[in-house]
This record gives sequence, C-alpha cells and structure tokens, in this order.
Amino acid sequence: MKDWVWWISMISNTTTNTIGVTANAFLLFVILEKTPQQLATYSVIFLNTAFCDLFACSTALLVRQRVIPTGAGIYFISYGPCTLFGPSVCYFIYAVMLHLFSHAIWGILFSFAYRYYIISHAPPKRSSIAVFLVLMYLPSFIQLVFFSLSSNSSEMIKEEIEEKTGYNVSSECVSGHIMDWKMNCVSAQMMLSTPIVFVSVLILRKRTISALNFGVVNVLTIQACLPMFYVIGAICHVLGQSDIYRHPLVESSFIFVAEPVPALNPFILLYSIGPYRLWVQGALRNIYSSLFSRPKKKQMLWQLL
Repeated sequence: MKDWVWWISMISNTTTNTIGVTANAFLLFVILEKTPQQLATYSVIFLNTAFCDLFACSTALLVRQRVIPTGAGIYFISYGPCTLFGPSVCYFIYAVMLHLFSHAIWGILFSFAYRYYIISHAPPKRSSIAVFLVLMYLPSFIQLVFFSLSSNSSEMIKEEIEEKTGYNVSSECVSGHIMDWKMNCVSAQMMLSTPIVFVSVLILRKRTISALNFGVVNVLTIQACLPMFYVIGAICHVLGQSDIYRHPLVESSFIFVAEPVPALNPFILLYSIGPYRLWVQGALRNIYSSLFSRPKKKQMLWQLL
C-alpha cells in the first residue's frame, strides 16, 4: 500500500518526530541545568511535558501507524521499525504512544490551570505538583492497560480489513482490535477529553490574559490552539468509524494533525519561559560569534601582512 499518501506520511512522520525527539531532549537539558530557583516548582510541570513529548515522538517514529477505524473495530497498519518485531510489538508501542498523547492533552490543561492559579495564590510545593501529576496520569495509565489487553490476532484483523474496506493487506504488518467494553472506555476517554480540554483551555486563557502582558498573551494563544490538532484528529476518526468518508489521507491523519503537537511544544516552552529564552539566545549568539568572527580576524591579519 505504498501510494502517494504513504510517501507523504513517511516524510512527515520522520521529519516531525526527529525534530521532536531532538527538541525535547534539548529542552530536558535546559530544564535540568538552567532553571532558576523562582521557577523550581513550575519546572516539575516542564519536566512532565518534556518527558511525555520525548517518548511520544520516539514511539511515533517506531510505529508510523495508519489507522483504519470501522464500526466493528479499529485496525492498524504499521510501517515503522517496529515491524521488525511483529504486529504484537507494534500494537503495544502504539498503545504506549496513544496513552502519552492522552496524558499530554491533560498536561496542556494543567499548565493553563497552574498559570491561572499562581496569579492570585502562592506557588504550591513541588511535591504537591508531582502528586497531582501522578493522579492526572492514572486515567491514561488505565487506558494503556485496557488498550493493551484488547488486541486481536493479526490474521483475524487482516480478514476484517479486507472485508470492510477491500484493502489487500496480506503482506502488511497488521494489528488491531474488535470493539468491546474496554475499547469503548478507551474511545470515550480519548474522544471526550479533547473537547473538554479545548473548551477549558479557552476559558482559562480568557481569565488569565487580563493579568498578563501582551507577549505572554500571544504565547498562551498559541498554546490554546494546540488542542485543536487533536480535535481535527478526533473528527477524522469519527468520519472513518461512522463510515461517512474513507480515504488513505484520513486514515493517516494522526501523523499529520496529532504528531506535530509534541514536536511543537518544546519550541513554545523555550520561547515562553524568559530565563530559557534568554539562555538559548545567548548560546546562539556565542555559536554565531565562534563561527563567523574568527574568519574575519584571520582576514584582517592577512591584510595587515
């Protein structure tokens, strides 16, 4: 099934997630080494975001999944390196990736809620933030368990795909599941969390901007738009599962609309946090000076000689 959508999705997946892994690894270094004392509490949220996004990008690189939702079940065709280990491994890695994206959705809301809270309250202790993040992670962990336990055999899924869609997937790495109560819970968690978070973020943004400067408002506006990517992905999923519209581009939509989010997050965070932004700007200036100032000095010495 190596059509034009396959090539576009391969390029998009590889480029986006390679940038995401690199940017989030760099962000982790900046958080651990360059966080000032006044941001020590907030840095716990930064670390949670960076670790989550780093592993989300890493797992997305491994699976490069095409998702085929139908009324009877959800089926996956994997094209990433995980295919070397078989469909069961691809299915589990995808389950890990999906639960990381789910946790990241709630992480965006928590970041906005924290900013709104500290406008009129003292920052909470780091231990309190850590405990709340663990509690916030529990629904995503339960989703991972349910998803992992719902896998059906690859041969059965191939027959379902060929029957429902007419695709020839006999030579593909295929996994998936038939819908049951566990997957209904997972789908409800994923589908409902996206609009809930999006609406909540817009409300918190509106209440927060009156107390902040224009630059921070711009950053909050960008961050408020991130859940929109997940909303678009959810719409594409519903279109396929309801059999309203089916196309390879829609089936690969997760790669185009959801995977850029954890790759964009570190850039937004590095820009929005003043101490991080200043350190990065200084580091870039030093690199620029070291690359372009020395040749000029050598040229001046040569002219003197």
